[in-house]
Amino acid sequence: MTTTPSLKIRTALVRWVGGLGLLAAAAFAWAQDDDLPGRVGRLADVQGRVWLYDQEQGQWVEALRNRSLTSGDRLSTERGARAEVRIGSTELRLGADTELDFDRIDDARMVFGLANGSLALRVRSREIAREVEVYAGGVRVVPERAGHYRIDREDDVVWASTWRGALRADTQDQQVQVAAGRRAEFQRDGRGGATIVSWSGPEVDAFADWVARDEVADERSVSRQYVSPEMTGVEDLDRYGRWERHPEYGMVWFPLEVSAGWAPYRHGRWVWQVRWGWTWVDDAPWGFAP
Repeated sequence: MTTTPSLKIRTALVRWVGGLGLLAAAAFAWAQDDDLPGRVGRLADVQGRVWLYDQEQGQWVEALRNRSLTSGDRLSTERGARAEVRIGSTELRLGADTELDFDRIDDARMVFGLANGSLALRVRSREIAREVEVYAGGVRVVPERAGHYRIDREDDVVWASTWRGALRADTQDQQVQVAAGRRAEFQRDGRGGATIVSWSGPEVDAFADWVARDEVADERSVSRQYVSPEMTGVEDLDRYGRWERHPEYGMVWFPLEVSAGWAPYRHGRWVWQVRWGWTWVDDAPWGFAP
């Protein structure tokens, strides 16, 4: 059961967000003291069975929407499943039967390892593009500017595609530029070990259609007028709420619907994460950013 937020709940939300501003400042200072990065990933959407490798338990556990992601984490999707990850303004989408390693997530770099499957990568600025690398087999894929890209891997064969932007792919013996509308296929010559590159257009399939549909929705963001696009979780503020001016706090966001009896930290769970300790994972799809 859901309900439109009453004045009482909206007032609670305003006070909650105001209080969180103080908590965020304290947490930021604490993170600086412990050399923890300000950049963090978020599991933004889960469709089907998606698994997270729990570093503390040393085993795979079912992935939770809004779970924080950082260096050392791994995601795996089953057949027919999909997942969406946001790291600030950077967007990653995992297709079915995909395994992705988060090798490094900090304020300087974002480095991913594609063990198998399909990955769509979207970066929104040249500055962020310079901080991103994807390793797939013996291929290092680097976006050279803002754009939308796709990397696929099946066993020892790797494909790198550019929908928009410009991509560079490095192997042990070649450096290849992949322009918009192009797809490069990389295989190793079994005799001499040289890299064989073949060319085609980007693949058109259900995964590509899914990525394209959500890209259109993201372009209509209002929240980026009020908060940094690098705030992880900002995209769901547009989908599930709206902004209003508050006489004390200025522009304030609140959700259009909440669960009956909603209160901060009531609907969700606490999970232990190695780098941060006990971390709140909210059930509401909009719960990460606030």
